[in-house]
Amino acid sequence: MRLLIIGALSGQIGAASQIAVARGAKVSHVDDIENALNVLRKGHGADLIMADTSLDIALLISSLSTELINVPVVACGVD
Repeated sequence: MRLLIIGALSGQIGAASQIAVARGAKVSHVDDIENALNVLRKGHGADLIMADTSLDIALLISSLSTELINVPVVACGVD
């Protein structure tokens, strides 16, 4: 599985990243939505995106849709 994490790797998202790596997932990380879109545009696909809820999730979803990128998105956070 290829997992793309968007946001800071602190707290629970960082822990989820470590669990995914331990279970054999290939994990990529970017800090913001624009960098995530650039990674996907370059052909570095993802089977799942985990995005920090502090980011604009609606913008992420609409941008993926506009660019015809079909990938499930899980919004993660405690706030």
